[in-house]
Amino acid sequence: MKMSDINLSGIVYVLSYGVALWCIIAGAYLFILSGTAPFRFQLIAAAIIVTGGVIICILHGLIRRAEVKFQRLTSGFKCADFSPNANYELSRNDIGGYFGIDTTHGTILMVSLHDKIFKGKILADYAGYYCEGTTLTIMFNDVNFPTFELRMRSGSKCREFAHRLDVLKSASYRPEKQPGNDFGMHVQRIAPPVA
Repeated sequence: MKMSDINLSGIVYVLSYGVALWCIIAGAYLFILSGTAPFRFQLIAAAIIVTGGVIICILHGLIRRAEVKFQRLTSGFKCADFSPNANYELSRNDIGGYFGIDTTHGTILMVSLHDKIFKGKILADYAGYYCEGTTLTIMFNDVNFPTFELRMRSGSKCREFAHRLDVLKSASYRPEKQPGNDFGMHVQRIAPPVA
């Protein structure tokens, strides 16, 4: 695993949850031990428990806010040429990853906040996929953008979604409406500036 694969904000969240749980457990232990002690020790124990609870509430609020913000971002790309089919849509709001296919118009949207990717493609550019562990790699017939990687929650989810993609490469599948090359330009216009 490369260092770039490690999500620093994820490490911060895990450490914060650890501190919060430690506060709750330590506070409960102190509260139990302070049964015959002066009242101020029970207040200190209760304050430690409340601190752990507040940390957890703040973390849940921050995570939820980031997920809602990402959902708003990805829904902003919907247009006449892109309304993704629910069976061909993957969204990892927690890590800022999205992959969706509109099977009617034959358009594909890919977003990765971590890698700063905002791409719109047509299914004619789709070349295949491979699934390795929890990483799904989508391949394209494009020298400048040959692959797009999306990390799944589990290997079984990766394989399940990948098998759905097999239908798109079959000779019997054709999009109902042929998109122009405008979808990629539409995505670039709407995408936030990449710093």
